[in-house]
Amino acid sequence: GTSESKIEGISLTMQKDGNNMAPRGANDNDHSDNDDDSDEEIRPVEAGGFASMNKLRLLMINNVKLDGGYTSMPKRIKWLQWQGCPLKFLPPDFDLKKVAALDLSYSNIIQLLKKPEWSSGNK
Repeated sequence: GTSESKIEGISLTMQKDGNNMAPRGANDNDHSDNDDDSDEEIRPVEAGGFASMNKLRLLMINNVKLDGGYTSMPKRIKWLQWQGCPLKFLPPDFDLKKVAALDLSYSNIIQLLKKPEWSSGNK
């Protein structure tokens, strides 16, 4: 298989740079005046990039926005750390069935799931 299919853990932390996000260790002087991302608070990462990581068990993505659908996210994630998550709720197509540890501190989450699976129609 591919090398991506062997990955069991990944950590990606973007460091806040004023209102912008920059990779940790990025030099503040490297920002150009005509940078199109200058108004973005969080730089996006394509969710589909994790699709081939079928053995992924540890996912630490801090101050990151995932773009795209979540159905292709690996299903074996046991530990999800998403500090600074920009979402208000986790999308229903993000499979959390095997997650044993969930860290969403410093996030915008107000409700874990938009429509919880355990809901029996009660409001």
